Amino acid sequence: MKVTLPKNRFSRYSLYLLAVVLFFISALFLYREKIARDSALELAEITEELSKEDPDWTWEAYLKKRNDSSEDKNSYLLIKKILDLSTPRPSVPYITREPDLSNWRILPEGMPFEIADWAAQFVADRHERILISRQLANFSPMSRDFWADDPLQINSTLLEDIRSIATDLMWDVRVQSQLNRFDLCFRDIQAFRRIASSFGQENVLAFLLQTEVANITTESIQQMLSQGVAKSTDLEFMQSEIEEDSRQPILKKALLNERARCFVLMQRAIQSDRLKELMLSPIAISNPDMSTSKRQLAAFFLAWRYSPYPQADQAFMLRKRTEQIKMLDQPVNELHLYIQKDKQELDEFLKSPPQAKNVLSRLDLAKLAFFIDNYFFFKALLRSTTCGVAAERFRIAYKRWPKNLEELVPQFLKKIEEDPYTSKPLLFKRFDDGIAIYSVGMDLKDDGGDVVRKVLDRSKRGEYQYSRHKDWGIRLWDVEKRGKTIPPEPFKP
Repeated sequence: MKVTLPKNRFSRYSLYLLAVVLFFISALFLYREKIARDSALELAEITEELSKEDPDWTWEAYLKKRNDSSEDKNSYLLIKKILDLSTPRPSVPYITREPDLSNWRILPEGMPFEIADWAAQFVADRHERILISRQLANFSPMSRDFWADDPLQINSTLLEDIRSIATDLMWDVRVQSQLNRFDLCFRDIQAFRRIASSFGQENVLAFLLQTEVANITTESIQQMLSQGVAKSTDLEFMQSEIEEDSRQPILKKALLNERARCFVLMQRAIQSDRLKELMLSPIAISNPDMSTSKRQLAAFFLAWRYSPYPQADQAFMLRKRTEQIKMLDQPVNELHLYIQKDKQELDEFLKSPPQAKNVLSRLDLAKLAFFIDNYFFFKALLRSTTCGVAAERFRIAYKRWPKNLEELVPQFLKKIEEDPYTSKPLLFKRFDDGIAIYSVGMDLKDDGGDVVRKVLDRSKRGEYQYSRHKDWGIRLWDVEKRGKTIPPEPFKP
């Protein structure tokens, strides 16, 4: 069939242009269709791999596994009751806010009277709250996932509220240890350790709370044993609990949960009408100086370009998360190298112009280094504290400190704990007035058991100047040094 073109040049060129435009649109449509098909294949491939490795990797499987025991057997209602109680601030004229004890005393010194007054009023004002909080010690670990109505949403306000309960109990430990009421100290420590398990153990919120509780646990036991001598039976029970917690793979569980959670969140985002709004964040990160109008326009085009890529984006997130999770099983030296590489890649990834194929992944892929640092910190403190409590039990039994950690095995310690930062045994340091058991910390350097702050200027109580400690661990003192007052001394520049 012969096609007759218009004789008019303008009409003929217009027809040519229309044909080109139609060809371009058709090609673009076919190309985007191909991208969508390839994206679907990518997602199908990774989900099939995950299903073979772990059939319960999905968010739906996590919901089925949630431990929703009856209300009388979990701590959920008790924690809600505690949070409903008021928390007045002590009205001590010379202390207007919660004091940092490092500014007022040097361990193993007892509390100076100024802080003792504030702490006594703090505990008295929260007497009912603390009494109820102690009941948390009666609940078994992992009683229930303490989530909001939508488990996909992390409730950061709730985390702050839960932290306040741990703070109340920590101050009570400080007060009770001054009075040598170590049975109540153990009860307080056990109670705030139960708080972390109220979130379950398979989410990022629980992971962050458990790392904080590990720090409070070490600080509280160190505080308690700086003031007197506790019963060996109570120490043995606390040691067994801390040792068991230190062996929990809480980071792996958290990242597995986070992978499933982020996958569902991405699905929600893709299906919502907020897609263009979500595009603004990666654009702002990569180009913070861009004007608002240009940012809005860039977000519009990015959202349009993104439409065939959602499944590829989800596949990218799943692969990256899975890679991070598998790296946790590698030797520490390989893990350190991976963290450095991962951090550099993600920094470059976030600073580069957002690509349509992985734009939402940028919002969800937190740096593994942050989680690893917190996890190693958690392990280092709990392992050091386990060995420290064992050393205190040894001292009670034999009236002397062990010469090394080997002397604790097997009577007081099943095995010498490893430093999570190096995979080598934890370090032991003997001082003139006690011992330290510690990890080298993030800098991987042995700073000689520097686990408590070093005071540089103690000429005025409340304004002590100190340096940060460089190692992570626990410090224990000779019995005759515990609870003794150390008067301030003139500053020597």
